[in-house]
Amino acid sequence: MINEIENYLEEPVYWTGVELYDRYGSDDFLKRMFSASGNSFNKKKVTTELTKILEAAKEQAAQKAAIPDAPGVAELRSQANALMDERSALKERARVLISQGAKEGPELQEIAFALAFGIRHQLDSIYGRIQYAQVNGSLPETDAAASLSITSMIRRRNTLRTYLSRGKNPAKIDTWKAEIFQLDLKLKELES
Repeated sequence: MINEIENYLEEPVYWTGVELYDRYGSDDFLKRMFSASGNSFNKKKVTTELTKILEAAKEQAAQKAAIPDAPGVAELRSQANALMDERSALKERARVLISQGAKEGPELQEIAFALAFGIRHQLDSIYGRIQYAQVNGSLPETDAAASLSITSMIRRRNTLRTYLSRGKNPAKIDTWKAEIFQLDLKLKELES
């Protein structure tokens, strides 16, 4: 994003600025206004707004760079990059097979399975651990702790509470209560 906006500001082309603001801006009124007309006011305004977005992005990047990663996070990032490269290679292989007329077959099924379950699961685990480290300052002891973000734990707890209010099966009610108790413990642990 930073490079795109900097390139635009070096050589402003109005409609490129409109596209960038559509992508990175947040004000829907300005988006409509910019797409409606390329008058001189809009040309100045889109440049001003993109400059503000650029400054905010640079500040956020500087703050992020100032916070050192927890030990082991750099290794996780390199693992994630390797998996992303592998995922890209598999997607390209699938595109080649499909362009050659393959609609199904063992190789396509293998690629689809690797993309949907293998690599995706590994990336979710790695990014969950990285997110946990960013919040807590250290890597989690287990992948299970990392896989549950605070938001997902609260969402799951609320879902379980809904199940409890409507539940009639005593065996499931006890299971749900136990899970709510565990989630509450984890949330209190993360808050402290």
